[in-house]
Amino acid sequence: MILDRASSYIGVMIDDLTLQGVTEPYRMLTARAEYRLRLRADNAETRLGAIGIGHGVIGAVRRTRLAERDALRADIEAELTQPIGATTMARAGASVRQDGVRRSLFEWARFPEVDRALILSLAPRLAAAPADLRAEILEDAHYAPYLHRLDAEIADLRRNERVFIPADFDFASIGGLSTEMIERLDAARPDTLAAAGRIRGVTPAALAAILVHVRKVAA
Repeated sequence: MILDRASSYIGVMIDDLTLQGVTEPYRMLTARAEYRLRLRADNAETRLGAIGIGHGVIGAVRRTRLAERDALRADIEAELTQPIGATTMARAGASVRQDGVRRSLFEWARFPEVDRALILSLAPRLAAAPADLRAEILEDAHYAPYLHRLDAEIADLRRNERVFIPADFDFASIGGLSTEMIERLDAARPDTLAAAGRIRGVTPAALAAILVHVRKVAA
């Protein structure tokens, strides 16, 4: 089982320790995780359930519960896609700007003028859901724009994890890399482009140069 820094805090810790090393006692802080909005305590089952099932570490009773939970979540998400205009929201008691835009309940849930009680009054399936699932979905709605951006970054991370850097790769042969970057790359010896990107001080421009040279070596 491999848990990376996009799926768990232990993945962040292992990645930090193996890639960066330590010069002082390591403390697992949320600030170390660039995907911390995804690594919330309230979504642990959603985030890790399928991984646990895939590796056979979740029993039959819990598997059944997770399947029921996933099905309920899908129903609630479908309910929250219904479009509602600003006029309707105002009539329901929300002091929202009358811009004529129809938004889904999921989108309205992140507006500060729309309290959660109002969302629940308009979404009976969400209101009837277990408290933990209800809280998770509402948090997802609150942070939705940021989570979409994180998901794109995570997808990029997954793609870059498949770009392998040879163990004997000569970083010093790449023009444009600073001496400091070369020293850090040589010390860490990252085996993928994504790992190279997590080394302190390695810039996106440097990653692009590394990618070009890796492809030249592989050609």
